[in-house]
Amino acid sequence: MKDPAVLFYTADFIVGTMMMSHEQIGKYILLLCFQHHNGFLTEDDMLKICGTYDDAIYSKFVKDGDRYFNSRMRYEAEKRKKYSESRRGNRLKKKEEEDSLDTDGCITYDDTYDKHMENINRDININRDIKGKKNKFTPPNKEEVVAYFEENGYLASAGVKAFNYYETGNWTDSKGNKVKNWKQKMQAVWFKDENKAAQVRTITVNRGEII
Repeated sequence: MKDPAVLFYTADFIVGTMMMSHEQIGKYILLLCFQHHNGFLTEDDMLKICGTYDDAIYSKFVKDGDRYFNSRMRYEAEKRKKYSESRRGNRLKKKEEEDSLDTDGCITYDDTYDKHMENINRDININRDIKGKKNKFTPPNKEEVVAYFEENGYLASAGVKAFNYYETGNWTDSKGNKVKNWKQKMQAVWFKDENKAAQVRTITVNRGEII
């Protein structure tokens, strides 16, 4: 069943739309709703809502072939989906544990022993994983990078460019050093004025001419 909702971070939205007009914000949020419902937007969807090309709105979306999507919306929808699946898995696990009870309401010795040993082995493996993964860098995906750019008021296209740059170089910087903190790297290198989201542009139409 289609999830009818998604987390909406009001402070991030306000920052990201600070330079938009009320009309642009209305179109933008409607496009986000359409994306959440359908998974993506087509060129026709964009034009039906916007009326014409609007750089301030279009800059909030990534074009992938003939489809458009807002990275933050995709990221939040996927995160909620994984959370829901996790909760569903926990409920199933709880039911399985309840089904393992004897008819008299007692857990069998074998069940207790097996689960006890399973927990011990799991804890040992987790501790080993933690030691082995200490300070290990995990590269972000494109959606995470673009979403980080957008929530800080920078262009989605700049986020795509930054991701492609480091992904192609196996996440090493211009000096050949391995990236250890990708968010810090984006702030230091890519969060520049030229990469900021477009401000509202006022166009005056006079006798069919654009002034």
